Amino acid sequence: MTNMRRMNICGAAYFLTTNIRDNRFPYRDSGHAEAAIQIIYRYREQRDYDLLGFVIMPDHWHLLIAPKKGLSVSSIMNRLKTAEAKRLIAAGWQPPIWWKRFHDRVIRNQDMLCATLSYLHENPVKKGLATRADDYPFSSANLRWQTDLNKYI
Repeated sequence: MTNMRRMNICGAAYFLTTNIRDNRFPYRDSGHAEAAIQIIYRYREQRDYDLLGFVIMPDHWHLLIAPKKGLSVSSIMNRLKTAEAKRLIAAGWQPPIWWKRFHDRVIRNQDMLCATLSYLHENPVKKGLATRADDYPFSSANLRWQTDLNKYI
């Protein structure tokens, strides 16, 4: 089976999911979840992407981003996963941290954007981690986190 290259569509938003390897759950620890969010925001502040939404689950991340500066989703995910892997390894987690691949889906219209954001925000509720989406502290549904969503809706 050949590895197909990811298509990058200029100006598109993407829903991305990446998973921790081997059934490990670093983000059950709130300190690790907070640090992961700080990494996500650091690259947003460097103008790598607009951040439309996110959730940090115990063993995976969901991101909704719109790449900038002609960056590919692959290069963005590489930056994020590398920075987070280095941080977790320094904290005592054994490598490898991430599965090599990640899942991506292009957001085609505003209805899909809203449905994807709803799915992302409701994920902790469906998994029993919160009773309401905005109660979950490691999600853009929580009002303490600012996003760039207003540029897109």
